[in-house]
Amino acid sequence: MRKLRTRQHIIEDLGFNYIERQILKAGFTVTPYYHNDYGLDGHFRTFNEKGEVENKTIEFQLKSTDKIKRVGQTIKFDLSKHDLELWLLNNSTLLVLLYDAQKELAYFLDIQAYFQQNRLKLHQVDKFIRVDIAIENTFTPETVLSFRNNFNQ
Repeated sequence: MRKLRTRQHIIEDLGFNYIERQILKAGFTVTPYYHNDYGLDGHFRTFNEKGEVENKTIEFQLKSTDKIKRVGQTIKFDLSKHDLELWLLNNSTLLVLLYDAQKELAYFLDIQAYFQQNRLKLHQVDKFIRVDIAIENTFTPETVLSFRNNFNQ
């Protein structure tokens, strides 16, 4: 039997395409990590208003799905402790990006800030933790620019 291209493969590619377009529209560059997925899918580099490269990169992990679990004004999403062990110890800002293939929209969560704001510790997590992503946290060119502006304050 031949290998199959599944719906999950398709929405993962659509999700990356969506994320890449938002970063490019903001005037930044994106570098995908094509080789072996070790819990990070890529990073983007920022540039100042003059177009000069800045010394800041933001890494991201993309999760794509057809089934968003929305509860009120939040999206519930499970993250594994294995991933968190890498992400929380990362020196770069790390965004978890959740792509909703049905709405063709992505949401973001700065995982390090989320743990800090909620006073969570890695040792408190068993195998998984359910996080809340605010539905207003849409990943757009404007939010990509806001990450750059927040880093330069």
